[in-house]
Amino acid sequence: MKSDKIQELYLAAYLSVRHQGSYVNFKVLSIFTFSYFLIGVLLGIPEGIWMGDTGQVITSKLYFWIKYFAYFFVDIVFFYFMFKKNIKLPILHAVLVVFLSWVLDTSLVYFLTGISLLSFLTIFNFIITLLAIFTSAFITNQIKNMRINA
Repeated sequence: MKSDKIQELYLAAYLSVRHQGSYVNFKVLSIFTFSYFLIGVLLGIPEGIWMGDTGQVITSKLYFWIKYFAYFFVDIVFFYFMFKKNIKLPILHAVLVVFLSWVLDTSLVYFLTGISLLSFLTIFNFIITLLAIFTSAFITNQIKNMRINA
């Protein structure tokens, strides 16, 4: 008797999830993940050129803040265009894009150099990116509301 109810609940949950469709749009996820990864590579080129020419790591605090402000601004613009696509659960998609891009990035660096990038700065980058995601969501929502009210 009890197992019949459990089976009915399981079947009902399975059918409701199955008929709702996928929550994640894998095409959008893969395109934006690859794009986000390429943008990160392009933003890192100036630092790589500097380190290749001088053989030194840039230690300036001003450069550090300018670099993170640039990443923040680029993230806001990137996620704004992602949110304009009107996909289901856009913040979930944005977090998955960041996570998959991070996995791709750290795996590639580890396999090419043997260096692990797990550090405090990785957590700081993730926090900045989450702020950019929520800022982009807010901006996109405000622009949609302005268009509706106009």
